[in-house]
Amino acid sequence: MDYIKITLKPGKEDSFHRFHPWVFSGAIYRFEKQPEEGDIVEVTDHQGNFIGIGQYQIGSIAVRILTFKQEEINE
Repeated sequence: MDYIKITLKPGKEDSFHRFHPWVFSGAIYRFEKQPEEGDIVEVTDHQGNFIGIGQYQIGSIAVRILTFKQEEINE
């Protein structure tokens, strides 16, 4: 499935190599398009490399990573 992509600022991907499950709003460089609260999104580094899939939320913790694998999120 195609999810809205969120791209991180350069250097902000380091914590995800240690499987940290949160994306802080200040780490986001851009949105492919603006997600809505609760949308499932794909997080990439500034070069477009896959990091994880998570749930978008408005606030300082913008994405909570659900998986670090490229897989479909379903029920």
